Amino acid sequence: MKKPKSKVFDAQLFKRLMHYIKPYRGFFILALTTVIGLAVFGALRPKVLQLAIDQNIEQKFEPGFLNYMLLMLGLLVLEVTCNLLFIYYASWLGQSVVRDIRIKLFKHILGFKMKYFEEIKYEEMSGILETSVGALKASYHIATKKIEEYLKTN
Repeated sequence: MKKPKSKVFDAQLFKRLMHYIKPYRGFFILALTTVIGLAVFGALRPKVLQLAIDQNIEQKFEPGFLNYMLLMLGLLVLEVTCNLLFIYYASWLGQSVVRDIRIKLFKHILGFKMKYFEEIKYEEMSGILETSVGALKASYHIATKKIEEYLKTN
């Protein structure tokens, strides 16, 4: 008996999660911009190194080599800054979305009739809540990594 393959990325779930990102649109755009900057600055560094070697080292050491090295240092600083900002804003955004989902979930649970709480054990309810929120959190992080990998490769 074959097990059905589990999806690594569920587009329908991601669309539903994007609804929760709307209040944080500015931070989402900022995180997206920093990951694009990260990809651009990461791609430019090897090209600058190629130019530095082709134009300066082949024909002995010239003063232009120092300029290329300073440019590489600047690109590296920009890349590290973008990486730091991306990690910060993407994590903050993910935690904010999870917080909003938890608030909505707990408000919904508080609307249940008391009979529900009499029939279900605390351990069962706690496990259900932890599993649901954990799955949403994992889906968000997987989607973020997929977007980052896609932008780095293209």
